[in-house]
This record gives sequence, C-alpha cells and structure tokens, in this order.
Amino acid sequence: GRQIDEAILTATDSGWELNVHGGELVVRETLDLLARRGCEIRQAPPLDAANPAAMLTAELEEAVRHLTSLFAVRCLCTQWSAGLRTLVESALESASPNAAGLREAAARYSLAHRLLHPPEVILAGNPNTGKSTLFNRLVGREVAITNARAGTTRDYLREVAHILGRAVWLTDTAGLWDQATGLDAHGVAIAREQLSRADLVILCSSDTPSSLPETFDRPILRVATMGDRTPPAAPFDLAISVHSSAGDGQSEDGIDALCDAILAATSLREIDPAAPMAFTPRQRDLLLAAADASDAADTPAAHSALQSILRG
Repeated sequence: GRQIDEAILTATDSGWELNVHGGELVVRETLDLLARRGCEIRQAPPLDAANPAAMLTAELEEAVRHLTSLFAVRCLCTQWSAGLRTLVESALESASPNAAGLREAAARYSLAHRLLHPPEVILAGNPNTGKSTLFNRLVGREVAITNARAGTTRDYLREVAHILGRAVWLTDTAGLWDQATGLDAHGVAIAREQLSRADLVILCSSDTPSSLPETFDRPILRVATMGDRTPPAAPFDLAISVHSSAGDGQSEDGIDALCDAILAATSLREIDPAAPMAFTPRQRDLLLAAADASDAADTPAAHSALQSILRG
C-alpha cells in the first residue's frame, strides 16, 4: 500500500518500458516489488553493438550519476556529442592523427576530475570572523547557525556550494584560537583536521588577523570578511562584506570577486565545455597510447586505441 514513485509505463514493439524518477533506492525497491509480483529480473544486456560509441556512452551514463552541477553535466554531455567524440572520430579518419591534440585532451582529465570530484574549500580563521555567515551565503541557504558569541560553531559543516555554476565542497569550521578549552578545544582540533584535506583554504579575518602555521602547504586565499567596517591589519587578497548591504546585488560587497577567485584557485575557471577532454582514466590512457603510436608512425595501433575509446 505504500507508494514508491510515480512511473511512466510505455508500450513498445518488444514489450514494456518502465521509467521511474527516483534514484538507486527507488530503482531497487521497484525491482524488488516487480520480483515479488512474479517478474524475472535480469542483468542489463551488454553494450549495444550497433552504437558506434557504446563504451563512451556507457562511461557518460555512469559519470553523470555522480555529478553535482548542471555545468558539469553540460561539460560531459558535450564530450559525448562533440568534444572528445569529435576529436576521436576525426583522428580515426586521419592517416596521421594529431598527437599534440590527443595529449591535450588527455591532460584535461585533471579538469574533468574536478567536475566528478569537486574541490574541497575550507573556511578557517579566528572566532567571530564571519565564517558561518559567509558559508550560508555561498551555499545559498541558512545551514550554519550564526551568533556573535565565540565558539558557536564547534563541529564542521560540509555542503555542496555552486560557485558561479561550478560545484565545490564547502566546509565551515570552528574558530582557531589557542586559548580554547573543553568542548571548544575539541572544535579547534576538528577544524585543524579538516584543513588537512583542503584543496583551498579561505582564511577569514576581521579586525584581528587570522593565521595558519608557516609549514601549512595548502593554497590559501586571505579574505577580510568585514572590509566595509574595519580595514584588516594584515595583508589580504580580497576584502568583502559578509553582511551584505547591497540587497541581491553581490557585486558591491565583494562576493562575486571572491567567487571568481575561488574558481581561479581551484582551476574550475579553466574548464571549457567544448574543449575535448578525457573524463575517465581509461580514456586518458588510450589517448596517450594513440598519441605515442602516432608519433611512431604506427597508424593501425593509433586507430586501435582511438576505436577503443568509442567502442571498448
């Protein structure tokens, strides 16, 4: 009697096609229900031999399940419809594939990896520097509790934030202060643990400069979070106002500039959806193998590697 989902059932020449809207849990529950009603559940058929890009299609379908932004979906779908597919098909038509172009597409795998595994951006700094307020603004909703009392944030919060359409994992941490005791000291320890996995640290400062150990080796973006109130005493990369007085217009409070700086620091700004890019290690390795074969004037080997990108 419990409704699992609203499905679309379509009659076809070969039988029926059932489409559900939910994710994997809904699919599993639907299959279990069908099995209990007497249906035989079989594994999906192998790759469609008639599809000229069967393996590329399968890898796209798998990758899209893990994407966290529409920009990432557009980038990878473009690789299927143009981008990587066009590069490979053109190379297959050439007696001497362009090795440099193949290597460039392979090198862009590091950018595609950013789409599949968004970078970790950690907000850190002294207590009461506006970290939680900035976290809420970048995430786009009230997730973190904000209060003037030091030590309000004692654990960490981690959410996907869409920075000008690109996804990052954004983490809000407890304030870093040496005098913390008890539960506050535990929060500081958790914050330092989170810093160890950062791809980028946004070090927030207000009237008192925040600092990290000189041995800290992760990229740091030093931000004055209350630049509209008190100019910070230490050098900083950007001055913003976490408490916007500009209404919906973010350009006047520095948030747009901060977003652009985050994209630049995490390489997300470099991604061109139309540029050919490998989005799996298999594709990257085959592109490099085809480039090496092309340099060696071994066209059959180059074409074999390229064909494997499309068909497996």
